[in-house]
Amino acid sequence: KEAEAAVTSVMSTKDVIKFIHLSQFKKRRQLQEIIKLVTGIRIYNRARSEIPAGSEDDIDDLPRLLVTSISTMQTMIEEGLARITKSVTNLEKALEECFEWDLKSANMLNYTKAYITDEEYDFAKTLLSLWQLTAFILRTMLKNVSRNLYEQLKSEDEMRSKILLMMDKLSCKVGVPSKDVFPDFLELFQHWKGFQSRLVLVNEYNKMLKKMMEYADVPEIPVAILRAIEDELWLPEDSEDLIMTASNSIEVVHVKDDSTSPLIEFSGFCPVWLALTDGILLTGNKKIGLMKYIDKYYAFRDTKAAMIFSHSPDTFISKIYTFGRQNPEYIDILHLRNGLKSHGWGMGGWSRHRRHFKRDKLVQTEVHPLPDSQDYRYKHSIWDLKKEACQLADLRHRRTHSTQTRLSHWKRWVTSQTYATKVADSQTVKDN
Repeated sequence: KEAEAAVTSVMSTKDVIKFIHLSQFKKRRQLQEIIKLVTGIRIYNRARSEIPAGSEDDIDDLPRLLVTSISTMQTMIEEGLARITKSVTNLEKALEECFEWDLKSANMLNYTKAYITDEEYDFAKTLLSLWQLTAFILRTMLKNVSRNLYEQLKSEDEMRSKILLMMDKLSCKVGVPSKDVFPDFLELFQHWKGFQSRLVLVNEYNKMLKKMMEYADVPEIPVAILRAIEDELWLPEDSEDLIMTASNSIEVVHVKDDSTSPLIEFSGFCPVWLALTDGILLTGNKKIGLMKYIDKYYAFRDTKAAMIFSHSPDTFISKIYTFGRQNPEYIDILHLRNGLKSHGWGMGGWSRHRRHFKRDKLVQTEVHPLPDSQDYRYKHSIWDLKKEACQLADLRHRRTHSTQTRLSHWKRWVTSQTYATKVADSQTVKDN
């Protein structure tokens, strides 16, 4: 009933008759405008409590649902991140005990096996990479969810203020010109549309969180690794040893508070351990200090790793980017994407004489959940793009020919006058 009343207030009988005779495109455009206006009117009526809550004509309280859903989602992500962070910290300590420093050797880090076998070491290394990647995605999700919660509360305040202004404008008035009130209803609709979009994103985050926790729950973990993971949370001790640099081009920075910590390269992982152990992601210890090299900051696991890095920083940085080129799954977690553009994909990468194998491969790309963000002109096949490029290139080298079609009946018939063939007789002497 309320929707019918809203439509009646928007369209008169004459407008309905005109609407029937419009084309399909114009009908669809007007319907979209009507939907926006009617939605704005319903939101305004609900705010004035003209619709009792829980009635058939009541609309969902999206703001309350969104705040509750986003807060619950934020709590779930924080709990999952805390659990994974504890396991990652203990697993980092267990893998660190498998090595010992030997600065006289070529690799400078010797693998001592410690209390686990080679198979368990490979399993622990892969498990650490999986959990570090999961924690990286969860931190990104938590940041996005927190931003959505802030935008939701801000949008609610703006919509509430707009409704109060509309109440002051429409109070004690029999009629108001449509040009004065329709833009306000459209603005209410835009806020409501933003609520619906955030609700869709929250549902997608729910699915994503469930899938990520399924990946993180790895079954059949070896007993030695499981014992190290389930121990009490290991915390790095406050060491009196601080980073000392051996190069004039490197500056040592000591951070007293995490809130003032600068942006650290490679997501805060130690570049020396990553380069020497071929992919072990150990979190750097900020308490011993940071190194600033070419306006970028680096964190290290211990003072020995920092001292080794200070002797040849360019070598270790180049090794990290080479490792990222050969293992693309580490590009995002180490934030190498922008650096790869400046370092170039060819530096220290694949050999020129290496054989390349080609094969057909299907790639499934996720469709964006919001229809407004979908690109319907997108073509996934490179051959379609090549075909279109060839057609455009071919058109550039062609001439345009015009043919007269309009007033073509004015064409004049052209006739040629020729003389008739002349009959020529020849007179010959007749024989006897």
